[in-house]
Amino acid sequence: NIIEKRIIKGKKIEYLIKWKNYDGPDDNTWEPSDTLEGVGDIIKRFEKGLDIGKEKEEVPSEPVEDEEEIFEVENILDKKIMKGKKIEYLIKWKNYDGPDDDTWEPADTLEGVGDIIKQFEKQLEIEKEKEENKLNKANENNDQKHKTIRIAENTGNINGEGEDDNIEKHSETKKEKLHLKKNIVVS
Repeated sequence: NIIEKRIIKGKKIEYLIKWKNYDGPDDNTWEPSDTLEGVGDIIKRFEKGLDIGKEKEEVPSEPVEDEEEIFEVENILDKKIMKGKKIEYLIKWKNYDGPDDDTWEPADTLEGVGDIIKQFEKQLEIEKEKEENKLNKANENNDQKHKTIRIAENTGNINGEGEDDNIEKHSETKKEKLHLKKNIVVS
């Protein structure tokens, strides 16, 4: 519910919000009007109440409960962790199709959507595992490239010589040494 309205520096409009399931006066917060997405009807009712109050010199303290619109979660689009480890979800509301209608909502204010949250968290975990697998595979490929270079360096195969060439050269050198030893012993 909207409790009060204020205008800062003649431009910025803020509303004092009483949050559902938060009953203490310290739980009410001032929110800029541009961050209150998907609550246009509530703001209109509040503003209408202000206009009526000006005429009658009375401002209703709260909108009538019967008029309050019920919002139903269609899907969860994103998640963020705020300071103090408070979790918020980006909500796609049923019957509200514009991206401007999606709103960030604290997890503890979302009632009856435990299954949707579980499904979203499971999907996040799957995506996280896929990303980790990609990183691990990339690291393995990178490690394999380094091993290949080290093997090439150790075998002298850096200049494009084939392994077979190196083996033949190594064998020829061994034969020459054996031949020289034989010559030395024979003579």
